[in-house]
Order: sequence, then structure tokens, then C-alpha cells
Amino acid sequence: MKKQILEKQIYKNLLMDGLIFLISNKLGALSIIKNEELSDQVVELKPAVESVPSYIAFSKKRGLTDLRDDLDEVLIAMKNDGTIDKNN
Repeated sequence: MKKQILEKQIYKNLLMDGLIFLISNKLGALSIIKNEELSDQVVELKPAVESVPSYIAFSKKRGLTDLRDDLDEVLIAMKNDGTIDKNN
């Protein structure tokens, strides 16, 4: 939680000081920008400088197979309906 608060404060401070550009994780940055109402101060450059794949892992010891399977179904549906492509 402290990390998230620190990241929000960094964004606000950088923008107040006339930040020219910031390299960041796209989804993390978009979340902070939206939640802190900074979208009128930030422009996303396209294409992305780099794309880093993300992975989700579940512990076998915790019996999370149902959760894993539910997530798989949602991700497949999002891929099939174009939601994932639209957000990349």
C-alpha cells in the first residue's frame, strides 16, 4: 500500500515540476492517471517503447484450480470478443 501511495505522489510532484516525459508500466500509469484525475496533463506516446508480457501464477498448494479455471474462461472470452486487443 505504501508503494502505491508513493507512486501517486511521484506522479503529482513530477507533473507540478513540469515533467517532460516519464517511462512507466502502462497499466500502472493509466490507473494512477485515472484515479488521480491527471488525464488532462498526460499524453500517451504511441507506439510503445517496449512491450513486456505479464504472467499470472497460482500456488498448487492452496487449491486455486477453480480460480485459475475461472480466470482462463474470462481471458478466453476477452480475447474472443476483442477486449484484449482493444486495450493493447
